[in-house]
Amino acid sequence: MPYSSDNRWSRWVEVGFANLFFFFFSFQIFSPQIGGVTIYLEYVALAINPFFYIWLSGKRVTLRVALAFVILLAYTALQPVDGIKFATVIAGTLALIYSFERRLFFAPHYLAVSTAFACLQFALVEAGKPLMAYQIGPTYLAHMVWGSYATETYTNFFTIFWFPRVSGLSREAGFFASYVLTVFLAVVVNNSIRGEKLRRRSLVMYSVAGILSLSKSTLALAIAVPFIRFRKHLDRIPMPAVAAGFILTLTLIVNYMTGYLLAPGHGSILGRVGGYALIDNLSLKQLLFGAAGVSEVNGYLAHVMASRGATLLAGVGGWFVSNGIFVFSGFVFAAYLFGIRSSGLLIILLITSTVGLNTNQDFCIMAYYIAFMLPTAGQVKFFPVLGGRSLGFRDL
Repeated sequence: MPYSSDNRWSRWVEVGFANLFFFFFSFQIFSPQIGGVTIYLEYVALAINPFFYIWLSGKRVTLRVALAFVILLAYTALQPVDGIKFATVIAGTLALIYSFERRLFFAPHYLAVSTAFACLQFALVEAGKPLMAYQIGPTYLAHMVWGSYATETYTNFFTIFWFPRVSGLSREAGFFASYVLTVFLAVVVNNSIRGEKLRRRSLVMYSVAGILSLSKSTLALAIAVPFIRFRKHLDRIPMPAVAAGFILTLTLIVNYMTGYLLAPGHGSILGRVGGYALIDNLSLKQLLFGAAGVSEVNGYLAHVMASRGATLLAGVGGWFVSNGIFVFSGFVFAAYLFGIRSSGLLIILLITSTVGLNTNQDFCIMAYYIAFMLPTAGQVKFFPVLGGRSLGFRDL
């Protein structure tokens, strides 16, 4: 039987497919961009993996899951591009579940490689050789492989807190920070399911990677940990209430920060979180069904953003503004049908808060994986996380 773990040749082939997937999944800078659209090669690797289909064929599709797919199809009929992006999010999440069940979850291994590049980039910047650091950064490497078809990247070594942050082999430093966070949380959840503990060298790797990519995304760890650690209490709250509370909280915070966001030099942040501030400017019809664009919203912030050339809004807030309450409620209901609970929903909303619910970035897919796996985990303990023998590379 080709799928049997007793067949050594088949197992090595399956391991090869899994490595191919995680290579492109972890290093999305090596996927090309054609016509402004990134072709994520990890999905090509998944599509040609026969072992994934064999694993998938052994899964039973329940009525709840079927209904969730009906909701997805209905949304795709209304918004074809966004619906397809959600389908790829589901496919990526299934790939991660498959890799976990088959003990092929290699994300930490590839994060170790990216962390090694991050360490070298940081050392070169600190040594006063930023050009050399740039040459092993995402922009240079992506163009070296794909030339004019290189995916969009942003190599910078800006000092956000106390020292320059680096991006490793992620598209930018902020994405690297988010990926470090989500891989760490995923490994903690995986270990909880299997009754294992995080090893010392693993903790060192996550700490080093988190420090080198230190950004506002890293601060999300302080929020995400309680969501996972005390999820049984959080899961008693209905998911619609959790989703509404998240949107209202971010709306209040971003409205309070409007003056800061409109200041020169904060255009990138405004584009990521501005959608939350526009929610209370929506008409009743727009609140229910969404607004076609920034220019359709009647409000001071919307007019300023439109005058600066903004057309679409990023983040969960932007997705809410574009789709309205009905579609957002459909997303929450579909998440529930897929087995996600309130704690998992909050993880998804938190991690995708500035990029979007159907973004295909690796850390967003990992957030969905964490949310899906949480209900099957036992009590998730972060401290103490150490124990056992010292770690070998294969145990990362």
